[in-house]
Amino acid sequence: MDELNAYYRDWSDEKLDEHRRAILVEQERRARVAALPQQIADMRREYLDAGGDPDALLEGAP
Repeated sequence: MDELNAYYRDWSDEKLDEHRRAILVEQERRARVAALPQQIADMRREYLDAGGDPDALLEGAP
């Protein structure tokens, strides 16, 4: 960690903030990607429980 602190020490505030924002955006993207399979499974179950056509879920699938 000390090595990272030394690496960033000379960066401008603007450059640090730019990298901080980029890191947050990437972390949020990863979290969304990780959560999507469960969200899709939940939506599928809700759709089928509501009487949706299972074959309709396959339309447009690759």
